[in-house]
Amino acid sequence: MAQNVSKIIAITMISFALLTLLMLSSGDHKAVAFTENELKVLNNAKVNVVRTIVQSDYTKQQLVYGQVQAAQQTLIGFERNGIVAKLNVENGSKVEKGELLALLDTARIRSQKQELEAELNKANAEAKLAELSQQRVRNLVQNKLESEQRLDEESARVDAAKAQVAAVQAKLLTLQVAFDKSMLFAPYSGQIISQFIDVGTPVSTGQGVFEIIDNGPLEVHLGLPKSTAFTLEPQQNIVLDIRGEKVSGTVKSISSNRTLRTRTIESVITLDLPDLVSQEGESQNIASQEIVPGDLASFSLMRSIDETGIWLPISSLANGIRGLWTVFVVDENDGILTSRLVSIEYSDGTHVYVKGALKENDLVVIDGTHRLTPEQTVSNVNIVNIELARVDK
Repeated sequence: MAQNVSKIIAITMISFALLTLLMLSSGDHKAVAFTENELKVLNNAKVNVVRTIVQSDYTKQQLVYGQVQAAQQTLIGFERNGIVAKLNVENGSKVEKGELLALLDTARIRSQKQELEAELNKANAEAKLAELSQQRVRNLVQNKLESEQRLDEESARVDAAKAQVAAVQAKLLTLQVAFDKSMLFAPYSGQIISQFIDVGTPVSTGQGVFEIIDNGPLEVHLGLPKSTAFTLEPQQNIVLDIRGEKVSGTVKSISSNRTLRTRTIESVITLDLPDLVSQEGESQNIASQEIVPGDLASFSLMRSIDETGIWLPISSLANGIRGLWTVFVVDENDGILTSRLVSIEYSDGTHVYVKGALKENDLVVIDGTHRLTPEQTVSNVNIVNIELARVDK
């Protein structure tokens, strides 16, 4: 029994010793990642740093999007009920102002017109007969052969006949209005972009038959923040981005109140087509890439954000913890490296605006952070003179 206990104790002690040896041999390699010679090389290697500048705000680029629209886009239809008898255009057709687009069935109107024309002829004949009778009675009255009352009666007959003529003429005029409203004309020169009905379709007053856009300059409606919208002026030239191309435009109007849905100020920009502005500032024709209503347009503006922080090159960042980033700061007195945690507020792709454990005039390493460790001493420090106060684009 005693031998078994001794054997268990011996095995336990040996296992503990082996575990201790294993832990010592597999310790934190990061802490001993560099040999003495390697550390000496790193200490003597050139370390590029920048001197930090604390800012109270920063400016960032913001894109505002809008849609290309025609200056006029209208849903048109007949002003009376009827059955569509003829369509002269279809979806995609180019039209001129005043061009006849469609016609309702007017058979009933033509029949009514013939009836009224016959009635008008009858009324005119009766009016002429009443005038002749009035003239004869007037002659008799002048010769003392007829009474004044008879002349009054004939005069009343003339007035009644003329009133009947006027009533029929009014009916004909009403019928002509109905005939005119049976025809649908183009309100302006443009293009049919939608056709909603076919021949033989019964339509009601105001029902959409076609949708038409005009041939005038295209427009972009942008919802801008107040700080930007009110810096623009009518007739001012600006540059928009449409399908990757720079397009010049002219400010047409700026709303004086906010849009309730977006809380922005709507600005209307008239596109100066067909010229595009190239990257070099030269104009080029866009016949091969025609801009059409529905295209997405963007406007680049700069916004000032009130946030204290520091601009750094993006190469100065190393991975941190909990969504933060690490930067290395060199002590100007003894050359010892310390790590600081920062958070990114904005990035333009090459620089970052950060806030965190940094202060004015800190020396931050801007490259090669992968080969550095905290508490390392560096002796060859090169202060790079780059402008970090306003690196935003």
